[in-house]
Amino acid sequence: TTDLGDIKNAITIQRQAVDLTPDGDLAKARHLNNLGILLQIRFEHVGESQDADKAMTTFLGVINEPMADPSMKLTAALRIVQLCESNQATNNPTNLSQAYQRVVELLPHVVWLGHSVNRRYEGLRELSGVISQAVAFSISVGNYGQGLEWFEEGRNVVWGQILQLRTHIDGLEKSHPELATEFK
Repeated sequence: TTDLGDIKNAITIQRQAVDLTPDGDLAKARHLNNLGILLQIRFEHVGESQDADKAMTTFLGVINEPMADPSMKLTAALRIVQLCESNQATNNPTNLSQAYQRVVELLPHVVWLGHSVNRRYEGLRELSGVISQAVAFSISVGNYGQGLEWFEEGRNVVWGQILQLRTHIDGLEKSHPELATEFK
C-alpha cells in the first residue's frame, strides 16, 4: 500500500531537489519528472485536481527543459495526456490537444536516425498507437485539419524510419552472393 505521508515527504524532498538544481543542469529534468510522477501518484490516491494541475505543470517543465532527453520529454507529454483523460477538471479539448501536439512534436526526436536500430524500432512501435489516439481525439472534437496534420506527421516519421531501416541487397551480395540471389 502507499502511505500518503511518505508521498508528501517525497514530494517535499523532490521539490527541494528541483529548487536546488540550477537551470540547464542535466539533472533538472529528472528531478522535475520525479516530482511530476509523485504529484500524479498523490492525485490518483487522493483525487485532488490541484495535484493533477501541478503534475501537468511539472511535466510541461520537463518538456521545456532544454537538456532533457527526448524520451523523457515524450514520457512527460504522455503523462499529461493520461492526466487530462483521467481528471474532469483538466479533461478539456484544449489541454488534451496541447498535450497531443507536444507528443507529435517530439516524434522525430525520439526515433531519430542517430539512435540504434533497436531503439528506433521500439520507438516506432510505441508511438504508432499514440498517433492514432491523437488523430482519433482530434476527429472526435471536430478538428479535422489538426487530425490530418498529426496523421501526416506521424506517417512521415514512421515511413521515413521504416525506409531507413531497410538494408540494401548490395551489401548482402558482397558477403553472401547465394542469399542475395534468393532474395532477388
